[in-house]
Amino acid sequence: MRKSAPFKDCTDTELELVASASEILSVKAGEVIFSVGSPAEHLYVIKSGTVELRFKVSSYAALQEITIDRKIEGDAFGWSATTTPHSFSLSSVAGVDSELIRICRSDLMRLCAENDHFGHVFMKSMADIIGRRLNLIRRMLTDVVQDRLEKV
Repeated sequence: MRKSAPFKDCTDTELELVASASEILSVKAGEVIFSVGSPAEHLYVIKSGTVELRFKVSSYAALQEITIDRKIEGDAFGWSATTTPHSFSLSSVAGVDSELIRICRSDLMRLCAENDHFGHVFMKSMADIIGRRLNLIRRMLTDVVQDRLEKV
């Protein structure tokens, strides 16, 4: 887990505490890990494999699911577990057979409350991850708006 952004600055003791609160989840290619709107009870780290983060859009009266990000080994996803209202804003689907480290939100929040250093480095990393996602969405939105303006 040390290679994963949320935990890269943790001490060995902190990593052991996170590991003890974690479980390994095996998923098959195409398997849905969580869906939009479902309760965000876990943060995930990819141990092996890939995961696609998707959302649905309406196009010509049909719903299409669009992949907006692909996560690889060491990447964390499911940050909605760390922020209110604790519900997922995207769906996640295994791109290939994958192994995930799943960490319960309540355990993470307890570790943050009990250990100032862990809480600081973990939440700073979460803010960085959320910031990168917002920048990705902003770039995507800018492309769509520019495309529409060019068609006018």
